[in-house]
Amino acid sequence: MKKVFFCVMASLMMAACTSKDGSALSSFVSEVSSGGSSDAEAAEAEAPASEIEVWSTGGIDPKEWQGGQTASVSISRIPRNVAEFKELQKKLGTTPEGCVMLQLVAFEMFGRDKNVGEQCVNLNNTDINVPSVMRRLPDILTRKDDTYVRRHLVATYFDGASPENGFNPTSPYTIKVRTSQVHQYERSNSLKGYVLYLEVYSTGYDTPWRGCEVVKQKGSEYYKVCNSPSMYVQCKEVDFDASEDYKGLN
Repeated sequence: MKKVFFCVMASLMMAACTSKDGSALSSFVSEVSSGGSSDAEAAEAEAPASEIEVWSTGGIDPKEWQGGQTASVSISRIPRNVAEFKELQKKLGTTPEGCVMLQLVAFEMFGRDKNVGEQCVNLNNTDINVPSVMRRLPDILTRKDDTYVRRHLVATYFDGASPENGFNPTSPYTIKVRTSQVHQYERSNSLKGYVLYLEVYSTGYDTPWRGCEVVKQKGSEYYKVCNSPSMYVQCKEVDFDASEDYKGLN
């Protein structure tokens, strides 16, 4: 057995000497150090994630205010990285209700990875709104051993979630959005666009409709959130006798 090993090693070293980068030897060393991983294992590790599917019903008219106008938006899963978030923004960011969904998605991604989440918050918010969001998200989503943290915050906005079932939503993840019933759209010189006053439904609060203001700034391809503080304050806890614990989102 030792003779076979040394013969193979000698052959590869000779091949390496005839190549500029010694790739044959490098390949052999890599194979030995990895324990001889199979091609099937490598292919599985590099397998791309499934595409994020989106659905919507109804729609918010961004030109003419109609109090209480409703829309729903659904996604099949949460993006895993910034690149996937950008792809999702291409699908959802051109509508006001899609922008609201993206805000929740960015929050969830922050809870998983602060650096990734912060980039997504930047992509979906106006420049002046980003600092206020970033000041509060660590308090509600990521601080260790802090009773104020509510890791299930985003799930409370998705259909099917409740304190009694551990805030575990149904799939696909669906939100309900409506226009403010009293606050009409406003033209803003400072934001260079019309501010739309929207509300998104959550089972995590005694007051279930949470405000979210969005704007499509002049020259921008997408709607951006310009104010949404009520979306990221402490929500209800999971009931102590809930049928199951919070399992997280896919």
